[in-house]
Amino acid sequence: MAPDKLHQKRKAHAAKELKRREATRSTYKRALVVCEDGKSSATYFKEIRASQRIQTLNMKVIGAGCDPKRLVETAVEEFRKHPDYDYVLCVFDRDSHNHYQNAVASIQQTPLTMKCGRKSAGQADFRAITSEPCFEFWLLLHFTDHTAPIAPSGGRSIGEQTEHLLKQHWPAYHKGSAGIFQHLENRRAAAGQLAAAGLLRASANGTSNPHTHVHEAVDILFSLRGTQ
Repeated sequence: MAPDKLHQKRKAHAAKELKRREATRSTYKRALVVCEDGKSSATYFKEIRASQRIQTLNMKVIGAGCDPKRLVETAVEEFRKHPDYDYVLCVFDRDSHNHYQNAVASIQQTPLTMKCGRKSAGQADFRAITSEPCFEFWLLLHFTDHTAPIAPSGGRSIGEQTEHLLKQHWPAYHKGSAGIFQHLENRRAAAGQLAAAGLLRASANGTSNPHTHVHEAVDILFSLRGTQ
């Protein structure tokens, strides 16, 4: 085959492949979830992925106790390697992290531009999925509408106190236990309503203790089921 015809054929094939990828890209959405540890929150989201068969969800877990600032940096690095995620969700706790507010602000101020091939495909939804004091507060809302601030008590840290409150309703709970999502699934919708109401209340009262955004991540992941 003549060189010019071969070049034209390759160019046509490349254009066809790009068009195919763009068509495929428009039929489903993808999410990246970055968690700060491999225990409860990571287990919970992995169980959602498995139970709902969400093939377009990628999980990345970084070391326990990781600084939220580093978690956000990891999410950005991962997105830039694969800039086709529609959602980038950073899951971390307030706890006593020094860089918590900086991490939240960084997410709000960092645009992530999706790409399909070399084309820009809009902005990814980059969110801080925070909980205060910790992820267990989201689980607690599956049992009770807890509205009072949570503080260290009885020699327990603020995170341990939250877990203590949860165990009053769910004695068998342990961090990283399997089956968290399945055990609580029938209470999930009600917990989401309480979490949303709690955010409005926290905003009105000028306080963030307690609060959680985990329900937002759950809603996003469930929305992916219909786009695969």
